[in-house]
Amino acid sequence: MCDESNTVPDWVRPGMRFTALHGAVSRAQHETVVLLLRYGANPEVMDVTRKTAFKVAPSLEALQQLLQQLVKVENEVPALDLLATQTRSAPPSPASALLFARC
Repeated sequence: MCDESNTVPDWVRPGMRFTALHGAVSRAQHETVVLLLRYGANPEVMDVTRKTAFKVAPSLEALQQLLQQLVKVENEVPALDLLATQTRSAPPSPASALLFARC
């Protein structure tokens, strides 16, 4: 992965239909999701089907496991703060905003 000055985590390779974050969430690769979010991946970017990354989780159980991991590191992941401030009625935790975004 690039260092912070060269990171483009939301870049979509020509011919691909989603971001790296979409791919990591859809494969339940939780550590990769955390890493991408730490490097500035935007969880609100939509894929070609107009779904955000957290809407492509393979199951509700996989999403819940991911959210549990994100809650542990929420202070280290700037994208979670962004989500919390953009939510109309801010949930108790920035990571909780991702769960509400799934509904």
